[in-house]
Amino acid sequence: MIRLRDAFNGVMTFIIRRMHKPLRWDDRCGYITVFHDYEGAYSSPSRKEPSYRGVTQLLEIEKKHNVKASYNIVGKLFDDCPEIIERIISEGHDIASHSYNHKVITKFSLKQIDEDMKKSKEQFDKYNVAFNGFRSPQSRWCFGLIRSMQANGLKWSAERDRSDYPYIIHKKGKDSIIRFPIKMDDWDYISDNVSSDTMFKKLIGVVKEIRKKRSYGAIGFHPWVQGETSERLDMFETFLKEIISMDNLKIKSFGEMYNSIIKI
Repeated sequence: MIRLRDAFNGVMTFIIRRMHKPLRWDDRCGYITVFHDYEGAYSSPSRKEPSYRGVTQLLEIEKKHNVKASYNIVGKLFDDCPEIIERIISEGHDIASHSYNHKVITKFSLKQIDEDMKKSKEQFDKYNVAFNGFRSPQSRWCFGLIRSMQANGLKWSAERDRSDYPYIIHKKGKDSIIRFPIKMDDWDYISDNVSSDTMFKKLIGVVKEIRKKRSYGAIGFHPWVQGETSERLDMFETFLKEIISMDNLKIKSFGEMYNSIIKI
């Protein structure tokens, strides 16, 4: 069932991309978004401590190197970890939704998807944060989700996608949902048990390809994955230092990318 849905999504997004021009506003350099799926204990209770350790250290590293990232946050964490939410906001990072409680969206009815959206928005409203973007748990999404996003006023979606550029995945009237393609995340640490050195080479390889093609791609990290070992956090800092030093490459959050696109 999952493979069939992924295949359907792949075919449909290919058709949609063919129908719309890619949203390219500057072909002089490549663009990447560094993002974090902040899940706390909602991906697994055993991940609560490494998640907290990871998110605090990631914030320290980004502050040190003046990098603005996007944090896709499970809605319940707004109540569980207000000090982290406040820090993310105060340090100028982008905040988007990673669902209300990290349940797989594709298992929901359309009514349940809408309820998840509304619960998440209530959490954002508590902190006076714009409810603009959504990333699905496990990147398992459906077009019912996209329609619900549009109905609830969201502006962009970030999921695994083959596109080399952002594009309009759904348009109704004057309202559009922009898709930001995700090229890679840190899941190979878990799925393939790769070393930090191997992960670094993979990440840098993706970035160099984006830079060479002067295209776009988002690259993600999970605080609980990063927080499991000091070596992974060291690798993350080395990765940031490397990409900051590259010419013809710019780092922008999803929110910054969206604001750039709507000015076209």
